[in-house]
Amino acid sequence: MPQRNSISEAAVKTEKAPLCLPEWKVAGIFSSHMVLQRDLPIRVFGWGKGSGAITFLGETRNITAGEKGWSVLFPALPAGGPYEMTLRLDGETRTLRDILIGEVWLAGGQSNMEALLKDMAADPGMEKDIPQVRCITLPHPTAPDLPEIWRPCTWEAAQAMTAVGYAFARCLHETLAVPVGIVSCNQGASRVESWTDPALLEEAGLRLPPEDTHEDEKVFAFNPPGYLYENMLLKVAPYGIRGVIWYQGESNRGCREADGYAARFLLMEQNWRRLWDNSRLPFLTVQLAPFGDVPHHGVETWPILREQQLAAADADPFTAMVTIGDVGDRTDIHPRRKWPVGLRLALAARTMVYGERLEYCGPVVREMRVEGGRAALRFDHADSGLRLDGPLTDLVLLDQEGAVYPGQARIREDGLLEVWNDQLPRPAEVRLGYANWYVMPLFNGDGLPASPFRIREAAKEADV
Repeated sequence: MPQRNSISEAAVKTEKAPLCLPEWKVAGIFSSHMVLQRDLPIRVFGWGKGSGAITFLGETRNITAGEKGWSVLFPALPAGGPYEMTLRLDGETRTLRDILIGEVWLAGGQSNMEALLKDMAADPGMEKDIPQVRCITLPHPTAPDLPEIWRPCTWEAAQAMTAVGYAFARCLHETLAVPVGIVSCNQGASRVESWTDPALLEEAGLRLPPEDTHEDEKVFAFNPPGYLYENMLLKVAPYGIRGVIWYQGESNRGCREADGYAARFLLMEQNWRRLWDNSRLPFLTVQLAPFGDVPHHGVETWPILREQQLAAADADPFTAMVTIGDVGDRTDIHPRRKWPVGLRLALAARTMVYGERLEYCGPVVREMRVEGGRAALRFDHADSGLRLDGPLTDLVLLDQEGAVYPGQARIREDGLLEVWNDQLPRPAEVRLGYANWYVMPLFNGDGLPASPFRIREAAKEADV
């Protein structure tokens, strides 16, 4: 029978990290209380020279480490635990205890993913211990000596966990009834290029000159292309994960770069999928919330970046995007309501990965027709219907010359959104929430806010 053990609070407090023996080291992500990905071969890896052995569930793998490190494989397992893993070298032994098998997700991005539960707005009923939800927070390159330790999520321990990751993991655990682990691998103010192999950016012609990037690239030492990829991500890969939740983009909002974000994000996805040897590795992304940022060199770039985030999700069948236009803060780039963000990412995971039929995204505009001087708009993610709830102050129409008219709207019986202005005989374009800050009045029947947009009538469908 597999060896089992109970959770030890003392072990949580005293666990050393990582196992480091003469010229031999196991990756720091392997510690007591870790969650290993179910139904996938379990790869244990590390670096250095020397020899040793790892025993897990009665099977032993001998190690001879070379210049490029080492790795061993154990068979895939269903959800379960707790188990133990023993590592031996030159007479020294370390036992990793209270190991669970379940679902593991990497929580990546910048400060809105990094934001801790203790600093965010708590929802009623959240305060309880969930020991089968666990998190490891990777130290930043600027603080490399901090220990990497998996922690079971008592409510107290969860306060130091990514708030979005906690809400996501808690929802999955309550739904799937299996352990859930979050690998928190993020850095505030980081750019997508920093998480990407710089050689790939060069090959693809996507490496931008400094004068074309947002100031965050120059201000923060961790933002050169490839820096966080090399100094954080490569310490994690290829630890078994089910997928990635991603909340990032604020530091790519430069006026000369925002409209190329989709290409660079898709390249990063491709890069990470190669690292994990999984061409279908799911990415669940968060479209940026409304924020009253000042224009960057005179340009409102947030709506452009949101368009690019949607374009990336549309371009890749294993990427899903959630909308959070109802949780923004006009004066704070870090909205405090993180529970809805994690919940919607969990809805996306349950749909894309776990086979449920759920709605996870707000309405996404797909088509505009002009009928009798009014624009009729069709949306995806609207099977539950559309509803208007709030002022239409951020709904406008444009004529052929670009003049702007305030819009009126109603939901037709056929489910389309009809938009018009009595002073405009034929609208050329409709915009809703197309600004840094907006108030979103359009939702689907599931209560999810629409993705902000601008759309023009397709030429082939124009009235004659």
